[in-house]
Amino acid sequence: MSTTLRVILDDVAGPVRSGISWYSEEITRALVQTAPDGIDVAAFAAAMSKEREAETQRLLPGLVDLEQAVLPSREMREAWLHSLTTFSLSGLVHATSLFAPLRRRGDFMTGQTVVTVHAATPVSDRRAAKDRWFEKAIRRAWKHADGVVVPTYAVASQLSEMHDFGGRIRVIPGGVAPTIALHDGADDRAKLLGLPERFVVLVTASSSKATGEAVVQLLADAAMPDVPVVVVGPVAWDDATLSGMAVAAGLPPARYIPVGELDDSDLAVVLSRASALVHVSTNDCFGLPMLAAFTMGCPVVHVATDSLDEVADGAALGVSADADGTLTRPLAEGIRRMLDEPELGRDLAARASDRVRHFTWNNAAEQIWQFHADI
Repeated sequence: MSTTLRVILDDVAGPVRSGISWYSEEITRALVQTAPDGIDVAAFAAAMSKEREAETQRLLPGLVDLEQAVLPSREMREAWLHSLTTFSLSGLVHATSLFAPLRRRGDFMTGQTVVTVHAATPVSDRRAAKDRWFEKAIRRAWKHADGVVVPTYAVASQLSEMHDFGGRIRVIPGGVAPTIALHDGADDRAKLLGLPERFVVLVTASSSKATGEAVVQLLADAAMPDVPVVVVGPVAWDDATLSGMAVAAGLPPARYIPVGELDDSDLAVVLSRASALVHVSTNDCFGLPMLAAFTMGCPVVHVATDSLDEVADGAALGVSADADGTLTRPLAEGIRRMLDEPELGRDLAARASDRVRHFTWNNAAEQIWQFHADI
C-alpha cells in the first residue's frame, strides 16, 4: 500500500509569479520527480478557477490528485490561522510556505506537517495586517509544526531568536530549473522583447511595490549610469504603477523597458544579454532571481543581507546601505562598477558558475524527503 505526501501549494498558476509561487511550483515538481518508491505526491490548494486548475495540472505533471478547499486563498489563510478548516488533512503534509493546516494533535489532525519559512520577516509590503498574520503564523509553526524548512542558516538563526524550535529547523536551499536555458531562436526572442544592446535587468515582485519604487529611485539617482533597466515582472500594484511613479519622478520612458512576466526560456534570453542583474529585495532569502542569473553567466549586484550573502558566497557584488540608511546610491555605484570594470563581471560570472552547481531543485527535494524520514 502506497503512502501519499500532500503538498500545500501557495499561489501557483496565478496571474503573476511571486517568489513564493515560483518556489512552490518548482519544489513540488521536484518532489514528484524524486519521490521514493511506494510514495505518491498529491497537492492541496485553495479554491481556484477551472482555468487555474488546468494550468496547475499542466505545470505539475505526475500528481496523483489535486484537491481544493472550498474557500479561496485569502479566506483560507485566515481559517487555518484560527484552526478552522473544511477539509481534513492527515498523513504526510508538506507546506511550501506558512500557508499550512497547523493545529494541535488530536484535533482531527494526525501524521506529520512540515512548513517552509521563506524569510524571518514578511515577504510582501509590510502592512500592519500582514505583519500580524506573519507573526501569528510563525508562532503557530513554533507550536505545532513537526519541521520547518528554511533557505539559509541566517534565517534559521533569526527564527531561533524568535522562538526555540529545538531541532525542528532544516536548512534546504532552492535551485535553478533546467528550463532556464537558451534555445534555438534566442536572437529572435531578444528582438521581439525589444532588448537594447546594453542594459541591466531587475525582477519585480507581485506582492510588493517596493521593487517598482526601487527602479524609479535608482534611475533618478545621479550616480546611476545612463543605461536602461529591463524590468521583468509586474509593473502595477493596487493603485500604484511603475509608469505613474516614473512620470512623477520626471524620468523619460526610455530609461526603463517593462517586458512583463516571462517564461523560463525568455528569462534566460534576458539574463544572457544583460550587463548585470540588480537584486534590490531586502527580504528575499532564497535568491531565486540571483541563482537564475548565475546559471546564465549574468553578474549580480544585490543588497547585502545575511541570507543573500550566504547564497552568493562571494559570487556576486553585495552592497550595503549608506550612513543614512538608503540603498539607492550604493546600488547605482555597484552597477557602474559592473559596466566600467568588465574584468569584475567576468570574475563574478566564473565564481557564480561554480557556486550555482550547489543549487538544484532535485537536490532540494531529496533533502526534503530525508527530512520527513528523519522526523
